[in-house]
Amino acid sequence: MAEVANTESNTAEGKILRKNLVSLIRDINDAKKTVDKYYPDGIKEFDTAVLDNLYEKENLTEQKLFELLKKMKEAKENRNNAEFASIRTEIETCRKEKAEIQKQIKQATKAYSNYRRAVKPYLDAVKTVTQAENYGCLDTIEAIYNEKS
Repeated sequence: MAEVANTESNTAEGKILRKNLVSLIRDINDAKKTVDKYYPDGIKEFDTAVLDNLYEKENLTEQKLFELLKKMKEAKENRNNAEFASIRTEIETCRKEKAEIQKQIKQATKAYSNYRRAVKPYLDAVKTVTQAENYGCLDTIEAIYNEKS
């Protein structure tokens, strides 16, 4: 931060540079703290398929719940008390299952957020390098578009 304090901030460009440096230092410090706290043995890439599977389970549970509620309404209209009671217990178990899935989603989302926080400086650097490489090819791309025009 001492180096950032010495940067020139009189010009608009200097202010932008200083702002970017402060942001980068904060991201690096946050990443370091996150790695120290959650990844003492090293960072392992987060598998987003876990979240996808949990969301799919949640959707299937919601569909099942919707169908059970329809059946419950029909049983109530037909005055079938035995079926109504059994469907009611199924609905309760389905709701408990949905609540458990939502807890798992919350835990997985927290783990994914921690992973993203830990690797943010690296991902930003990769993004910047890729962007610089793409700007290097800009003349070639412009030439191709000008030929086609």
